Amino acid sequence: VSVENLPVHIRNNSPIDSSFIPDLYFDMIEEHGLNDFLVYLKKEIVTGAIKRNGGSMRKTASQMGASYSSLSTFLKQHKELNLSQGLKP
Repeated sequence: VSVENLPVHIRNNSPIDSSFIPDLYFDMIEEHGLNDFLVYLKKEIVTGAIKRNGGSMRKTASQMGASYSSLSTFLKQHKELNLSQGLKP
């Protein structure tokens, strides 16, 4: 077993949050609506998975059960969105 196989809370030596959904997400949903929030969250998940796969969008698409073209189209349509910089109205 390597470090990469361990759960994040163990790797980072942090306690498990008892809530699966952080309060920050609820605040963002209240401010921007559920649909917009879900687009931002999906983009974060997809881009994070691409990074975990060494930048391979094809491998990521395969692991996610999606087509390469659907991931590519989604990322092109939402390239200006970045959750880490905050939601844009």
